[in-house]
Amino acid sequence: MTTGLGSAIVSDGIWLKQEGRLSVNRVYVVLLLSLVLLLGVVLSACEGTAQRTAEWYLDQGNELAEQGSYDEAIEEYTSAIELDPDYAEAYNNRGNAYFYLGEYQDAIADFISAIELDPDYAEAYYNLGYAHYSLGEYQEAIGNFTSAIELDPNDAEVYFNRGNAYFHLGELQEAIADFTTLIELDPNDAEVYYNRGVSYYYLGEHQDAIADFTSAIELDPDYAKAYYIRGIAYKVQGEKAEAIADFEEAINLTIDPQLIEMATEQIEELEE
Repeated sequence: MTTGLGSAIVSDGIWLKQEGRLSVNRVYVVLLLSLVLLLGVVLSACEGTAQRTAEWYLDQGNELAEQGSYDEAIEEYTSAIELDPDYAEAYNNRGNAYFYLGEYQDAIADFISAIELDPDYAEAYYNLGYAHYSLGEYQEAIGNFTSAIELDPNDAEVYFNRGNAYFHLGELQEAIADFTTLIELDPNDAEVYYNRGVSYYYLGEHQDAIADFTSAIELDPDYAKAYYIRGIAYKVQGEKAEAIADFEEAINLTIDPQLIEMATEQIEELEE
């Protein structure tokens, strides 16, 4: 719109200079007509472009967010919202930017606004759930994740995070159910097998835990934590040689000093 308006002003200015021999009255009339026409062009150009312009700001915000420039992204999303207060996606994306800045309450407020504007916005429910999860508000997170699942039952990531929230609340059977559903949706994610294995372990179902840790290792042979926790399960089962082998492999694979220390202590204890 700015380019078009600039061209119109320049064009009118040249036209008036070229017609300099017109009488004063006629020049006044021409100027008045030109202003009226210009005003009409401006109003016409502005009408119906709020959404397009808001989308432009949204795109700018998305580009900045992808670069990690979240403060600047928030400014762009805010401009989009000012132009279109019903723009649910702008609230959702601004919420994401606030989240990455650690401003969780502002993020939550924006996700709620997005949901109020679009009650079928599964992604906003997921993001709201993840913000609550990050604050340790697991029950609230589960409610939001459940709403997201109801709207999009095939979103594997939501099951993963709801399963983790159930785990933190000690609701291990529910956690296992979510991890199992996720495995059915995506059977090639080592971390899901690992998390389900940990849930089985805390339920005392050590053979099921070992099976899941083994699946995780098959999918990711460098998964040091899976070797370590499988070693713990073997130790509880009284399978000393298998436990030591797993602890040694965990040490070989990791550079994490804490994991190395824990595995070393386990080996020393078993070799006493």
